[in-house]
Amino acid sequence: DNARILAQVAILSAVVLTASGVIYTLGAGPAGSGVGSFYARAISFVLPATDDSVSIAEDFRDRLAEAGAAITDSAITRAIQVQVTDIAKKAPGLVIPADDYNRWARETGMLEAHLNYGHVVRVLRNLTDRTRPNDAGQTIHATAGTTDLAFMTDGAISAPLVSGMEDAAFLFVCDNSRFAELMQDLPAEHRKTWFSCEISNWMRAAKAEQAAKVAIPEGHPVAYVSRVQQYSQMMASIHMIMLVAMFVAFLFFLAAGSMLYFRFFLEIQEDQAKYVALRRIGLSWREIRRIVTREMAVMFFTPWVVAFAHQMVALRSFSTVTPMMPIEVWKYGATAAGIFLALQTVYFLLARGAYLQELAPAVK
Repeated sequence: DNARILAQVAILSAVVLTASGVIYTLGAGPAGSGVGSFYARAISFVLPATDDSVSIAEDFRDRLAEAGAAITDSAITRAIQVQVTDIAKKAPGLVIPADDYNRWARETGMLEAHLNYGHVVRVLRNLTDRTRPNDAGQTIHATAGTTDLAFMTDGAISAPLVSGMEDAAFLFVCDNSRFAELMQDLPAEHRKTWFSCEISNWMRAAKAEQAAKVAIPEGHPVAYVSRVQQYSQMMASIHMIMLVAMFVAFLFFLAAGSMLYFRFFLEIQEDQAKYVALRRIGLSWREIRRIVTREMAVMFFTPWVVAFAHQMVALRSFSTVTPMMPIEVWKYGATAAGIFLALQTVYFLLARGAYLQELAPAVK
């Protein structure tokens, strides 16, 4: 009977510890690092270049700062939306003037762009992530609606300004003269205003972002990309999963504890007869208490040890699909296991006290 109960409780405990360890790791671990690796900027969006587009972007930035977001840098630039099929087959990118880019580069300490007429330089988040064509001397063929454009590229520079998301699949910096001609010649639908900013406390800036969004008129066409928003949505999903998983884990924990509890209390009369016999051959009540404590400790804590070993192996496999090192995953898993060990210990002490209290009248 004890072996069967031990096996069943060990299985339940393994489910509880492994599930709670993974969920706790998701919730308490550095989840933001995964989101941050995809987004070069905390918030960026593209607006049609209307008379009030710059004021909308400035109002957004001011509201964001007033609501508590620690903006480390921001950029509001004129832009032209183009397509370069050699880089992105369907998604459009942006061309911005050198003056606007260099203003941001000076503020952030990035490399400036000095270009001749008709030349562009591509801005990449990492130069190791190059997508051809971007080598110096090549011709970039772009389109803006039905208008064909050609630029001479001066290569690429590295700057955390574009993520390749919905707002801009790619980014080119163009010389000021050529850009001014394009702004004058191209239809209004291709003229844009681009805002982007970086926030040091972006993981806690969700409320500030919501307050700033009031600056963008409802229904206004905007291509909006936000690391803050994505992180907030991801954490909301994780917290919901944590709530459900912890509830299920608690039910499994309760089931395992109940099996152990009933194992002892349903057989209390047989155990009383056994311990009465031991008393007759000379065992003291203190020695019987020690025997009971050891037996109950084995039944309560052996499944936890087995479950903990299973959890560590499972979390080692889980660490291969997360940006965290195995030691970090194990740390969070051990914390979850420690919480359940504390609960199991409390349950053990209560069950032991109640069992000895039931046993004492007949044996003591």
